[in-house]
Amino acid sequence: MKYVRRNGRCPVDEWRESLSERDEAKITAVVMKIESHEVIPRDTVKKYLGAKEPELHEMKVRGDKKQLRPLCVKDTQRKLVVLLFGAEKTSKNLARGDITKAENLLREMRDGNGSLKDYHED
Repeated sequence: MKYVRRNGRCPVDEWRESLSERDEAKITAVVMKIESHEVIPRDTVKKYLGAKEPELHEMKVRGDKKQLRPLCVKDTQRKLVVLLFGAEKTSKNLARGDITKAENLLREMRDGNGSLKDYHED
């Protein structure tokens, strides 16, 4: 699943459009791996410890030349992940601005200011 803002914009799609086809395909492959499991694989989706929002998680995807980190929320009840935003890991930690943006999107989603769409839907 992915979060779509009330204005129709989808931050994770906008980020994915900036990636190479190979990197985007790797993210899609990880999403499909998650969708096909009964349980969300721990090696793929981990809690982001540097966040103020305890529900914020990161998907770990090794891109061609960089580490890709789609930021998401895990819904273990429904066995799904809601993608919020994406970032590239260039050092030990993600950029604070990327974390802040994902946290703001999470609060916006919790407040009911957007909707959820299937990841594969345009």
